[in-house]
Amino acid sequence: MAAALIDRALHADLSAQEAWTKPYFQFSEALLEYRQGHFQASLTILDANVRKILGPCPYMLIAMSQSRLGNTAEAEHALETGMMLFNWSPSNAVERDSWLYHALRHEAESTILSCLPAFAAGNYQPRNNDERFCLTGYCQDKSLNLTSAQLYKDAFAADPEMSGSKYADYRYRAACAAALAGCGKGKDAGTLSIAERKQWRSQALVWMKSDLGEYEHSFTDAVRTRLILRTALTSWRSNPDLAEVRDSGNLQSLDPEEREQWSAFWKRVDSRIAFAGDGLK
Repeated sequence: MAAALIDRALHADLSAQEAWTKPYFQFSEALLEYRQGHFQASLTILDANVRKILGPCPYMLIAMSQSRLGNTAEAEHALETGMMLFNWSPSNAVERDSWLYHALRHEAESTILSCLPAFAAGNYQPRNNDERFCLTGYCQDKSLNLTSAQLYKDAFAADPEMSGSKYADYRYRAACAAALAGCGKGKDAGTLSIAERKQWRSQALVWMKSDLGEYEHSFTDAVRTRLILRTALTSWRSNPDLAEVRDSGNLQSLDPEEREQWSAFWKRVDSRIAFAGDGLK
């Protein structure tokens, strides 16, 4: 019955106003093919248009299909891509789509990451960056901010080329995890010493400055570039993961030198937001 309904929807004569729905039916078809064991057929359906919808879901399905076909490297790469497309914090799972994202992530992890039970028990260290990044979704979901920040730090150390603008989103995620751990937030950060917390907050600031520098370096006067800059930096201003190192009341708990460093950084962010916005008026 499900297959017949999907096939009927895909072959319907959609109006221009309804054409946007086709990739959703294609995703349903790809998921059905996967459930029926037709893994290559599922991959064929998941084209560029389908990958633009439902956040990480198409990549989770790609990862599982590749894994079932025995393509481990391709599976891990797709899973990593999907992990970076969503904030996996439990507090962010507030509507239907995000619940779907989590369900598929859990299934993808159990299918691909045979190391996950040992990692969760503290008995396994990732072998490479693909594994490290694939495990960050689990860490974020379980509020393991210190573990997540260490995964990112180890990954950056293993591959110096990740300092470029291509990996800005990775550094931003790393900074959020480090900031949370540095403020004692998370199930694994409570035992950090005062000095260790400060070290992680300092690391978060280094990563944030690096990202801001990349944005400034790539900035042009084009409207699209201004929009990208303003949107990204405005999200920094509202991200609750950074509240402890951003909001004036929370900054008062830091020593004067560190408080001044963070205050100066956020002033720089605000100036870039204003500058980008001036060109859009």
